[in-house]
Amino acid sequence: MQKVIGGELSHQSILENWNAINSFIENNPKPFSHSTRKNYYSYLMKLSKEYENNDVYKKAEEKFKLYACQKMLELQTQEPTEKEKEGILTADEIKEKIEYLKLKTPDNIDDYEDYRKLLKYIIVLFYQDVPLRNDLVNTRLFFEKDFKTKTELNDRIQQLLTNKQNFILITDGKTQILTPSFISLSTYKTSWKYNEKRIKLSEEVVNEFKRYKKAFNDYSNDNFFVINQDGNPMTTNNLTKFFNGIFKAPISSTMLRKSAVSEVHKPEAGKLKKQLELAHKMGHDLKTAQLHYAKILQ
Repeated sequence: MQKVIGGELSHQSILENWNAINSFIENNPKPFSHSTRKNYYSYLMKLSKEYENNDVYKKAEEKFKLYACQKMLELQTQEPTEKEKEGILTADEIKEKIEYLKLKTPDNIDDYEDYRKLLKYIIVLFYQDVPLRNDLVNTRLFFEKDFKTKTELNDRIQQLLTNKQNFILITDGKTQILTPSFISLSTYKTSWKYNEKRIKLSEEVVNEFKRYKKAFNDYSNDNFFVINQDGNPMTTNNLTKFFNGIFKAPISSTMLRKSAVSEVHKPEAGKLKKQLELAHKMGHDLKTAQLHYAKILQ
């Protein structure tokens, strides 16, 4: 958009160049998706929200609502996008899928079909936060609230660690375990190198586990919450098929992991070549440059 107006984006520059910006979003030679258009208008709203003259905000908000509705209609059809058919997902597409799955999850879980809807939602939400391999099938779920004392909880944790059992602990301070909720991984592909690994869970994920605590306790078999209808834990193959069913496409935990990496390491044309050339000139490898020389410029 800065190229369109030939300068920095501000409330005033957007106001003066609204027609050009609007045309860029609406009539791009390579048409933008509803999600991309929605995101553009959301950004314009953010830039103009604090100003008294809210013409820009109102115009952008109207367009934002239009494309938000269009996207929800697309989601309701549940037809996979071309990228999904190819097994490719963007971070935005994952967020949109989570929004849809959340809408489809009932407040009250009355049978396994309801629980399956909950699993679809919670698993994709979890993988957005912690993009594991298929390790979730071997993971047990515990709530600190279900333990009477700190000693009882600590003994259980020690037993799980001794048995190299992956587990999630949702904490609330009841037994004075005042640590953030986390997943503990002892059995995973690279455990030989990193040993037990603890990963803090996001507030959003924790809140949803707490919200559906009763359902997880009711349906979990021996605290394994990722289960089939027979109550037994899913296998890795079951989970892959489960993902495929959610997206109606060949999407697996591997694809979600690739999406997470792509989001953090967005490619920039020619960047890797420049990095390699500079490392060659400096007489070290790329890893040395990244670990010891590269600094974040504030």
